[in-house]
Amino acid sequence: MKKLRFLAIAMAAALSFSLASCGDDPSEYDGLEMHEGDFIEIEGYGYDTTAAYPAHFKVTLQNDSLIITNMSSLNNAASQALLGERNCPTAASIADMGKVKSLSKINHYAGASDYKAGVPAVEGHGYVVLAVGNAHFNEGYNNPDIHDLSAQHMRIWLEEAIEDGYKVRYEFPFKEEE
Repeated sequence: MKKLRFLAIAMAAALSFSLASCGDDPSEYDGLEMHEGDFIEIEGYGYDTTAAYPAHFKVTLQNDSLIITNMSSLNNAASQALLGERNCPTAASIADMGKVKSLSKINHYAGASDYKAGVPAVEGHGYVVLAVGNAHFNEGYNNPDIHDLSAQHMRIWLEEAIEDGYKVRYEFPFKEEE
């Protein structure tokens, strides 16, 4: 009888452990609590490490919405040597991908017409941010060190609602699965 009870407890523990991990994200994704007025600020090159400047934008929780604020960054040393120091703007927007079970379940980009300056914040929903360099370097220079930042993406998941905000998980840069 004791062997049977032990076996039942061991199986229950193993089953609950395996079920608890289903759909969970790996721990390497950034997470935070985002309250009204809080923001995630991104300034980075993402996958385009040869661009003349990094993406720079904020995702702010404001009035139960996720709002994008486009910002500028200074160009890098290589382009400063030719052009001088310049503010280089980023054009960013956000798309609601609907309800998802985890950040890793957001595995593709939104359609071009789905991106907006702001979207409603909804518990359990996933979002994709599209950020593109907007300094127009590509139009006038034939130098690989002087080009706008290519399209970069970020994924966000509003994991759980809290009193005045959300528990948030996010990843920048994010590449869709192929």
